Amino acid sequence: MKKVYVNNKDQALISVIVPVLNTAGYIRECLESIKNQTYKNLEILCVDGGSTDGTLEILEKYALADDRIQIITDVRGSYGKQINRGIHTAAGEYVAIAEPDDHIALDMYEKLYEEAFYTNADIIKSDYMLFIGDGRNRSYMPKCAADAQWYGTDLSAAVRTDLFDYGPANWSGIYRRQFLLENHICHNNSAGAAFQDIGFWFLAFALAEKIRFIRGYGYHYRLDNPLSSVHSPDKMLGLFDEFTYLEDQLKKHGIAETYEHQFLWQKWIHYVWGFYRTEDSLRCKYLKRVSDEFAEKMSDPGTAAKLSEYQKKEISRLVDPDQKFLEQYYENKSTILKILKEEKACILFGCGLDGINFLLMVRQMGLLNSIKGIIDNDKRMWGKRVLGIEVFSVKEGSESFQDAFYVIASARYGEQMHRQLVDLGIHQKNILIERII
Repeated sequence: MKKVYVNNKDQALISVIVPVLNTAGYIRECLESIKNQTYKNLEILCVDGGSTDGTLEILEKYALADDRIQIITDVRGSYGKQINRGIHTAAGEYVAIAEPDDHIALDMYEKLYEEAFYTNADIIKSDYMLFIGDGRNRSYMPKCAADAQWYGTDLSAAVRTDLFDYGPANWSGIYRRQFLLENHICHNNSAGAAFQDIGFWFLAFALAEKIRFIRGYGYHYRLDNPLSSVHSPDKMLGLFDEFTYLEDQLKKHGIAETYEHQFLWQKWIHYVWGFYRTEDSLRCKYLKRVSDEFAEKMSDPGTAAKLSEYQKKEISRLVDPDQKFLEQYYENKSTILKILKEEKACILFGCGLDGINFLLMVRQMGLLNSIKGIIDNDKRMWGKRVLGIEVFSVKEGSESFQDAFYVIASARYGEQMHRQLVDLGIHQKNILIERII
């Protein structure tokens, strides 16, 4: 007899882990969105890392009003340590992660668990929203969790290694807890809160026998928390620790060779992303470390043979003993800042994570008025406004702003976006590829 999902108290427990540290300004919205889920059979584990700003007092009030909320205190050291404590404390069949400055659509966990109920998948993930601002000034940017053909099908990285192309977003899904424990999948315990989601994500995807994706923008991820590690230039060196940890874990599981190609490519993507956010005083040191690591890898013919010609070309830009990459970066940065300060018309190409971070930094410098429009290939964004700036299709924007300067903000697709603008008639001298200033 076919089993039928019914949302009631007899369904499996989901443990929602909320790692908190000095988030008094955000935690109420987060907890409201979790405790009011249409899926009621939850335990909410708030793992506090030593808050001193009133966060703990807010948690205590919520715990008194809702016995599903538990507070775990004095888990100091790192974001990874907090999540690991939550996983090992949890009683749920599935676990989820909710970051305290984010919020969740009220039916997210019900939709995710319904998929788990019918499929018994190890991981179930949904689409999500990026957002900035609060109240009437809040802007949302929809993001897909997977390729269109992947939704509603059983997937595994052993068959589809391109599953890694969509990046972590660990908070947009639920994970079968026994799967995590049996495979010793956990977060790195490195200090602070920098990039410890990468190793967890890669290992979970590499070892899962069944992964499912569902439609619906369940999770809403904040981009403009000034305390976030992505806004801390001095923390970018933590990427090296995270990929060292991940490589060690892949070796322990005996799958380092199987996923060497995907590991190297993700390492390159994240290292480039980190370069554009690294503190200026550390940038030369950062690039030297990247160059040395990849020079060693690329000297192995077997490793190089696993990469496409495009990937080898991109990686070679970082294996840069003459530091031309660094020189080009400072030249582009200087040009863009000059254009912005002179209030020349600029169009931003890309309103993904890199584009939004670019806008936030331009706003911080008081130069946002120079950005006259945003263009993007995602038609869901056309007609919307981000920080008050309208988003156009690439074609419409390029026709409307023929003489503007175009700033491409993408750590990954810059060259392709550059070609797209040239094909639409934008002069090359008016196009600047800048991942982030």
